[in-house]
Amino acid sequence: MSEVMLLLQAMLLIAGWLLFVKAQTELRAQAARQSLTGETEELRRSAESLLVRVAAEAERLDAKINALRRATDETLTPASRYSEEETLPKYERALAMTGEGMTSLDAAKQTGLTPGEVELIARLKKHRRS
Repeated sequence: MSEVMLLLQAMLLIAGWLLFVKAQTELRAQAARQSLTGETEELRRSAESLLVRVAAEAERLDAKINALRRATDETLTPASRYSEEETLPKYERALAMTGEGMTSLDAAKQTGLTPGEVELIARLKKHRRS
């Protein structure tokens, strides 16, 4: 009978140890799940924050692109003083004046062009002839 009791005690001891190991494993698994849940939540918050920042930056860049487009459109629109109808006769007059021996400075004063423009026109005409 004492052998049966000893065997029964050994079985109870093994069963208790198995329950302890199982409980310990479950606690570790629960701790790992909680850790992952916390990390997942932190990642979600970070992703949301980044998304908000990206959206704000996209809006800012869209506004900047639109402003640059408007500025480019305004810049590329010829001003009335540079219209071809007004400028070509000035160029022709300046070319005729320099062809008659007038200096670039004098031709510029009389036509309203800059001396550099007059010199450029004269050089282009001279280059075309050669």
